[in-house]
Amino acid sequence: MRIHFNTEQAEILAALGEGNFQGDYAQNFCHLVSNSIQGTSNRDESKTFASSLGLDMSSLKSYIDTCAHAVAEASRLNLSDSDFILSLEMLRSSRDLLSQLKDLYVEQKDSIRDVLSQNDTSVPRYIDLKWRMEAPIASKYHPLGTDIAPHFLFKLETSTPSLSNTSQETDSTLRIIPAEKHNSCFVCDIPNLQHITTELEKAMKELNGVHGRRMQRIFASTDH
Repeated sequence: MRIHFNTEQAEILAALGEGNFQGDYAQNFCHLVSNSIQGTSNRDESKTFASSLGLDMSSLKSYIDTCAHAVAEASRLNLSDSDFILSLEMLRSSRDLLSQLKDLYVEQKDSIRDVLSQNDTSVPRYIDLKWRMEAPIASKYHPLGTDIAPHFLFKLETSTPSLSNTSQETDSTLRIIPAEKHNSCFVCDIPNLQHITTELEKAMKELNGVHGRRMQRIFASTDH
């Protein structure tokens, strides 16, 4: 199995392979790629590196983004070291760079896969739920002393997955960034609240049942 690169990415890797990325330059470049994956890029550091090689910032950014994409995609596919190297055959003339990228992949692979396994769907993650009960005492439609109909007001706090695209391009690089929080408010009456509670209790029992445990073992085995 190999990483699939589109035409633009393949051309960028071919140009990168023809550059002077040997020795310390290869090591420093992979340091920038690592920072990009972690979302800790330093523009001044990148400008200094680009200046030392006579590169413009846009070219350096395209090199970094493409290599970061390669590491992230290889981690998602769980490639072996040899398959990762074969996927980057365009860099075979730059042995130092290819070796440094392979070492970076080995170093980052497990942490990237952990993040991917935690955020492998677009379903928001639960953070907190606040609620209060409200009941009208009286109104012109419900005079004092008549039956009241209490309802519950909920405020649900969730977060989006922390792995996200960093640009608007179709094949943009995935990077680790802080999760974005969202608040959703909704109202529920007692019958619907009871129904929701019942369904959630059924789901929890199913999760802890024989079938649920079997599915958890299957999913766990596919991550390795």
